[in-house]
Amino acid sequence: MVRRHLADGNTATAVRMLTEAVARLIESEGRDVPDAILAKPDSTGDAQYDAVLSTAFLYAANLCGIEPPQWTRIAPLDHAYLWGGDGSESVDYIELIRRATPPEFLEKNILCRPRDWVNR
Repeated sequence: MVRRHLADGNTATAVRMLTEAVARLIESEGRDVPDAILAKPDSTGDAQYDAVLSTAFLYAANLCGIEPPQWTRIAPLDHAYLWGGDGSESVDYIELIRRATPPEFLEKNILCRPRDWVNR
């Protein structure tokens, strides 16, 4: 589904679907997690989104105290990627986000905040 929304140019829906899935896993606190939730997903068709997806599930699994799926172990991106950014962010803002970024994401060169992965 994320792939289809990205292909259609509906980035907001793709982002919402991904963050909602991760937030639900975090909210479960690792209890009664269906195997399908941690099954390897198909590619989104976008390398950066694939990296965010795998790292977000690694992060959620770590928060829940469950074994992260093997597919979440990926190489870092070759450049810093600000999740949700549009390229117009100031250097100061990017550094603010970098300081708040959980280690799982920093290791993969993805910048985000913990609050990006919870339902509001």
